[in-house]
Amino acid sequence: MKRKSSKRRCTRPNHTTNNDINASNTEIQANVLQNEPAIVRKESYEQAENRTQTSATNIAFSNTTSSTQTPTNTNESNQTLQTYQNAMLININEINTDLNFIWKIHATVTSVYPKRNYTNSHSVGEISCWDLKDNSGSITLAAFNLNSHIMSDLLQMNQTYEFSNLSVRLASDSFKTLAHSYQLVCTNTTVATQITSTPYDETPTFNFVHLIQIPDLPLNSIIDVQANVVRDFGISTGVRNVSVWTRRYLHITQDGIQTGLTLWNDQARLIDHNMTGLQIKLKNVKISSFDGTQSLFTLPNTHLSTS
Repeated sequence: MKRKSSKRRCTRPNHTTNNDINASNTEIQANVLQNEPAIVRKESYEQAENRTQTSATNIAFSNTTSSTQTPTNTNESNQTLQTYQNAMLININEINTDLNFIWKIHATVTSVYPKRNYTNSHSVGEISCWDLKDNSGSITLAAFNLNSHIMSDLLQMNQTYEFSNLSVRLASDSFKTLAHSYQLVCTNTTVATQITSTPYDETPTFNFVHLIQIPDLPLNSIIDVQANVVRDFGISTGVRNVSVWTRRYLHITQDGIQTGLTLWNDQARLIDHNMTGLQIKLKNVKISSFDGTQSLFTLPNTHLSTS
């Protein structure tokens, strides 16, 4: 089977505005493309969301080989099974909207985000998200409404699954928590089967960006950085939409270049003493801006290490 290839200074900023968007990890985690046009195999957002939601009752998942619809006869059952078996196994870093063949992935669940209720011009409902990882990279999976409930019961942290019949759409730069340009969405024919875990290297692979490059990068870019902490302003807490948030603001420097870094929730509480003088490495931090001054903030899936 052939497949189509595809090319693919710092003053301390006022974080009040950023907090309105990012104060709660719950909001950062689950805000996935609900207000912007999205692409699901070249479909509009409304077409894609309506299809995934109204057909949710047809979805089926299991821990053994399964099909998503009840066949009307033996021939149909065999044909469905053969279709799944013939799907081409691809890597996460190969996923895009130009795939024109039946494909599947083997991936491990590395992050589970809280369920979130949403309301937009198309519908009212619930969304759940997970980060999936293989040896090539990571991508976010989203499921709506009944699919959200079913997948939440099935998918477990650090377990590996075979996924087939997923839709692909562009990930919103404003809301995404991974550098991958695309996102996966469950459909009425999605199949998730738990498989024997294929070991992958859990050590983070960093692609460091120097702090001097940050002003030249697009807002909302997700990057990896390493720097020294020159000031720790301490930890603060608050409540937003019934959710308690924790924030820690730092000044970091690299070769004389300084910028601000906000640690949220788990990352804010990770170090139980003053961080001034520590050398830190961070994977998956996002670029934000206020009054023309760019800074960084952590995401739920940010990996923070110190030395």
